[in-house]
Amino acid sequence: MKLWDRARGHWDAILEKAQVSPDVLDGRHHPCPACGGTDRFRYIRDDEGGFFCGDFRGDGIELLKHIKGVNFRGAAEIVESVIGKDPNWKPEPKTETYAEQLRKVARHAKRSRYLESRGLEMAPGLQFAEGVEYRDGDRVLGHYAAMLAPVMRGGAFLTYHVTYLQDGHKAAVPTPRKILPGPSNRGASVALYPPAETMGVAEGIETAIAAKMIHGMPVWAALNTSLLKSWQPPAVAKCVHIFADNDSHFAGHAAAFELAHRLVLAGLVVHVRIPGEPDTDWNDCLLAGRAAA
Repeated sequence: MKLWDRARGHWDAILEKAQVSPDVLDGRHHPCPACGGTDRFRYIRDDEGGFFCGDFRGDGIELLKHIKGVNFRGAAEIVESVIGKDPNWKPEPKTETYAEQLRKVARHAKRSRYLESRGLEMAPGLQFAEGVEYRDGDRVLGHYAAMLAPVMRGGAFLTYHVTYLQDGHKAAVPTPRKILPGPSNRGASVALYPPAETMGVAEGIETAIAAKMIHGMPVWAALNTSLLKSWQPPAVAKCVHIFADNDSHFAGHAAAFELAHRLVLAGLVVHVRIPGEPDTDWNDCLLAGRAAA
């Protein structure tokens, strides 16, 4: 049986194994992973691995040639590296993690009143969705709106930080904020805005957005003091402002200065900024400033 006959009907699995991002294989319009644009690319999800890119249409082999920059032989070698010599090859049944399921939900995400209720703008690194399961172990206890924050390290997706919402506020569930299971989060963060030479990092998502709005620079969220200590700035960063929480137990101070010490030794310019009032964060400062204005 010829290679492309064995591949027929299995292109979703073959392309994912060939490291084509599953985000562009959902049958919707996307920027082309090879030549950019805004919505010129669509994977058809038929048995032949068909796709459109502008006026050009092709099958799975042509798609691999287009994305990988190889000739026919190179594309065929990629397919064979996935399916091997077995004439009866079939992809293994795929078991999705909960975070992977949420990635699909997030493709249809929309805004929520939650950030608006806290005086905050919509950060481009966030997504909102409806009908997200709230789980306690293996039990599903309900479905809620949710703010989904992709946790990234070095540009690679690790998992989601989820804030479960109800009527524009955090949901009345035992743990309304969760980092879903996944790889080690050490050094990771939520890239709320594009990186820059001068940028900031804060502990929580809301305080990071507030710090950005007050100080006019992109600010990422490390999510907790432990991850703040281990945070790795993007390569473009030269000057980092650490927007710490002013905790009465000084946990925010300690994490901020531990990170500052490490970043200074790495050659970066570092500033630690702490709100003046005890037990406040930068979201409190933003709201207080608006109240005063």
